[in-house]
Amino acid sequence: MSHYLNKKNIIIIVVVCLLAVAVCSAAALMLSGGRDYDEVTVSGQGSQTAEVSGNLDVPGPQSGSISEDQAEIEIAAPEQMPENMDVIRFVKQGYELKNMLAVGSFSSVSELTVNQAVQYAFCYLYAGDGCLLDYKPEGTVYRQATETQIRESMVSLFGNCPFDVTGSQLYSSGNDCFEMWQPDYSRKIYASAVVSGADDGAYRIETTYFEDVQKTKSDGSAVITVKKGNDGGFYIASLE
Repeated sequence: MSHYLNKKNIIIIVVVCLLAVAVCSAAALMLSGGRDYDEVTVSGQGSQTAEVSGNLDVPGPQSGSISEDQAEIEIAAPEQMPENMDVIRFVKQGYELKNMLAVGSFSSVSELTVNQAVQYAFCYLYAGDGCLLDYKPEGTVYRQATETQIRESMVSLFGNCPFDVTGSQLYSSGNDCFEMWQPDYSRKIYASAVVSGADDGAYRIETTYFEDVQKTKSDGSAVITVKKGNDGGFYIASLE
């Protein structure tokens, strides 16, 4: 009889333990059901996924120079073109003048305000070999320039400098130099341009800008006439 009771007690204990395990497992499943998981791709040989609890703070792309893509700017030009004439550069400059400096049109650089002309020339002193659209300053940068530098930059851009540049708001008479915090004009543009030549050696660049790379939504237009300067390079003679 005693042996029978001991066996019965053992069976009861086992059943109680099994019930306890089942209850704990069910509770764990209920708690895990309310947690959020993010899927993370781990680079290496092949791909694998891992579950990470909580929300991941993944940094976005780092700022840098805008890359050039053939699909972004399309050019239709005559077969015989001067090798040193950078049409894409003028397409970008047309956008810069129209959209960033609010220049509607001019038939001569003298029709610009001195502030517009000086600011544009000033910015190009620090744009490197590219355009303002291509150059992204590293943070907020304080710049200075001499009168000679401003005038030379303006001649390079527009063929001449018809201004008393010291009349610009960027000129500091106390420091006898031009000063500004360099603006960030960097961005990607999409455009289609048609180039045609003239008898006087000038070239007309008719450009339509777009909001998207598929070029379905217009974002304005510009017509730039470029001419060859005394140094053999080309400059912006007019803008429509």
